[in-house]
Amino acid sequence: MVRVMCASCRGISRRRGAQRSVSLRAALRHSRCCCPNKKQSGILRSARISPQKRAHILEVVERTGYRPNRVAKSLRMRRTHILAMLTPDITNPFHSFLFRAVEARANSSGYNVILCNTDDDPDRSIKVVSTLCEGHIDGFLFATAREDDPSIEMVRGRKIPYVLINRRRKDKDDPWFGSDPTRVGRIGGRHLTALGHKRIAYLDGDITVEQLGGRREGLLEILTEAGLEVDPSLLVTGLPTRREARDAMQEILALPPERRPTAVFVPRTTLVDGVMDAIHTAHLQVPRDISVLGFSAVPDPVVSSICLPIKEIGERAADYLIKSVEDKLDADEPQQVTFETTLVDRGTTAQVSA
Repeated sequence: MVRVMCASCRGISRRRGAQRSVSLRAALRHSRCCCPNKKQSGILRSARISPQKRAHILEVVERTGYRPNRVAKSLRMRRTHILAMLTPDITNPFHSFLFRAVEARANSSGYNVILCNTDDDPDRSIKVVSTLCEGHIDGFLFATAREDDPSIEMVRGRKIPYVLINRRRKDKDDPWFGSDPTRVGRIGGRHLTALGHKRIAYLDGDITVEQLGGRREGLLEILTEAGLEVDPSLLVTGLPTRREARDAMQEILALPPERRPTAVFVPRTTLVDGVMDAIHTAHLQVPRDISVLGFSAVPDPVVSSICLPIKEIGERAADYLIKSVEDKLDADEPQQVTFETTLVDRGTTAQVSA
């Protein structure tokens, strides 16, 4: 039997060949041409359609290349099932692992996640958020929070659900999931001083960010409690990349022997490589000549590190945001959750040499 395709069917076929989108109305018009008396509204969901007719309609939909229009669907449902996550540095493994955890949990709940890299630039964050607020995003995850953050205030002002992840502000109304930065600094300081280190170098990024500044504060608290004098030349912050970290460490290692550190604490993943490069270039051995302590998002770091449960943090933050989007938050749902950090020994710290 030869099937003759009508003009409408041929038009759909040509449009599909030209890679143009096909509407459900056009697909059903095709189905009506070949199999009359089909309704165009709710036809695929109707319980009165026979299995044979349903199979035919689905075959036509497949053949014509019909795909649901997400924008039209979102107008009807008032939800896109799309979340956005802002990260300060996509090259930082910490944030890569964090996004992976968020995305996996969101996908399991039927949501997609858009990752937006801001290069830790507040102006760029505002531009990104302004664009995404135009009705295309159900909720935001901010890994970029600063104390004075217009992008977060923009989202809050438009009553779009959001959550802060890792970085936080002092605002108690912010939903937040992460670690206590001061505790991270105290753990690092306590570990190194317990090994007998008195001259400890500290390298980190922008300490005006609460999460980074808190680590430095925690370390200084421990050094003060131990009665150790703090040498400002050993505390270097505002380092954006491994290159700057390498250069800073080389300058520290060039200090006179009596001022040179016996240990270095680097609570930022992207800076550790630069520090290790400088140490190797100076022909020093770790930990015989100098101990190195880092910070990691993975449970099996290369150097001794303070680790946090990044997967759990990402999953809990995603769960909270989705519940907020769907208005399913329990009255007693914790709005701010602090996760415990642990020190993992990889043999790069040791008792100070006599």
